[in-house]
Amino acid sequence: MRVTLGLFSLPILGMLSFPAVAGSESTWYSRDDSDFLEFQLGAFDLLPKNTFAYGLEYHSDIEIFDYVKPIVGILSTAQGAVYGYGGFAVDFYLERHIVLTPSLAVGVYGHGNDANLGTAFPEFRSAIEIAYRFDDDSRLGVEFHHISNAGSSGKNPGAETLLLTYAYPLQKLRNNLFGESPGATEGGHEPAP
Repeated sequence: MRVTLGLFSLPILGMLSFPAVAGSESTWYSRDDSDFLEFQLGAFDLLPKNTFAYGLEYHSDIEIFDYVKPIVGILSTAQGAVYGYGGFAVDFYLERHIVLTPSLAVGVYGHGNDANLGTAFPEFRSAIEIAYRFDDDSRLGVEFHHISNAGSSGKNPGAETLLLTYAYPLQKLRNNLFGESPGATEGGHEPAP
């Protein structure tokens, strides 16, 4: 657990040292991306079980402290485990099309026939995702996360998950269904740096 938290903290600390670009509106974090739905496929409990997993996650465009955004999601496995969670994420732009997104969440876990993580609630999730952001604001990426009860129960094995992700901007869906609103740019906002 300590090693996972340490590895998770390093990219965050590194990103916090990125300065905003002087004399422009470009920043190392995004403030204007649309909310989006992220579809996830991959493997849960990489060692030892390696169970097929699939999930859906909503990233809000609401900003807290100018860059932290709420997320909610659900992850299921082929062995009947279900994890529902809510938390916060931050998008760090390494360049215009490459986005690094660390997130923290807490949720409820039912193990079904899959890994018993010691307790149903609370189960904490720390995640890191790197994605390619297309010009239409959709994203294709890879996410790694660790779920653990952080010692709140006598049993705390934790589980690691590796997922392929695809994020679809909901502004694009709204534009397609209801027509683009006057003055909006493609994707519903100004391009990110």
